[in-house]
Amino acid sequence: MSKPRGLRAFFEKAWVRNSRPSLTVVNPVSTWVLPAGYAYDEATDAVRHETSGAVLTGQEVYWDTSTVPYVAQRASEELQALMIAGVLPAGSIEVAVRAENAAAVRASHLVQVNGKRYNVRQAPGGTDETETVVRIRLERRE
Repeated sequence: MSKPRGLRAFFEKAWVRNSRPSLTVVNPVSTWVLPAGYAYDEATDAVRHETSGAVLTGQEVYWDTSTVPYVAQRASEELQALMIAGVLPAGSIEVAVRAENAAAVRASHLVQVNGKRYNVRQAPGGTDETETVVRIRLERRE
């Protein structure tokens, strides 16, 4: 079955019109090769020495991985309601990505958009050959 061309073409036009934005996908922590004695500390969002607690110098290399084209989505009423109710932090967003990039986003430790970090809150459950664009909700990391 061939993929619908209309949605893909709309995504491409919107992406170009918005200066070709890309989000950074940070690979899962389980794939990081850390120096001996260091571990990722979720509470401080840093790579720390297991004994001294010192932050690893140059840990930024773990945050800069691959990039994925995206198109920002207008905040849905549901997203706005979840932020107002305090279920999601203020600043959470929704983006559209190409279906072929959805798995990388879904598996990521976090994503960065415009210098801000986000957890993938709602990711696609899977893609099939008819999907061309997938909408993903990103929760602002505080």
